[in-house]
Amino acid sequence: YTKVDNVRRGLLVSQVATTMRNIMSQTGRYGVEMLDAAIESRLGGGTEGRAEELALRFFQDMKPSEAKKVNAILEQFPVEEAKIFNSPVGELHLGTKLTRFVNVLNTMQEKFFRRALFDAELRTSLKAAGQDVNAALANPKSIPYEMIENATMKALEGTFAAPAKPGTFGKAITDVYQKFPMLTTVNPFPRFWANSIDFLTSHNPAGFIKLAGLNKKAMEEI
Repeated sequence: YTKVDNVRRGLLVSQVATTMRNIMSQTGRYGVEMLDAAIESRLGGGTEGRAEELALRFFQDMKPSEAKKVNAILEQFPVEEAKIFNSPVGELHLGTKLTRFVNVLNTMQEKFFRRALFDAELRTSLKAAGQDVNAALANPKSIPYEMIENATMKALEGTFAAPAKPGTFGKAITDVYQKFPMLTTVNPFPRFWANSIDFLTSHNPAGFIKLAGLNKKAMEEI
């Protein structure tokens, strides 16, 4: 059932119009990530320079030469490479020639956003650790694995594809779908749904309460 259903779900996101909508939504999601990073950095609750790095990587990684550099880094870490690239349309495993063929455009756009997020997060972590970024990227094996792992998770979170965290509502949702696969006839993309709920919970108007807390902490430190 799952193999047949994966083909059906793959066809659901194969249209060019769907790809364009995904690009628009992912661009908006990326923009929110930059804004969030800028606010947190300003109030002392984030990593300095992360917002600028996100903006720079968004445009730099459009270049094929830069994309190849990021791919070369990921090739040194097969597990993280598989997490980022082997499931290009959310939670589907494109195991048939048909689903791979019809999802070429959607696959390309998701790889771009994940690559940019991974690149920006990795560079930010290296700078924060006081390392020479260019030297480290030229020798990927010298990069601490924790940084690679963290950058991979940020790339998945930023494209609504991260595995649900234990004890969360999203984890409860995906567990139910694993036990009852036919629920995909109701909602074909449970992981995307779970990640969306997590994102909206963190970025709804009630977030001003969190912002006020950060601002109070910053004022106390001053």
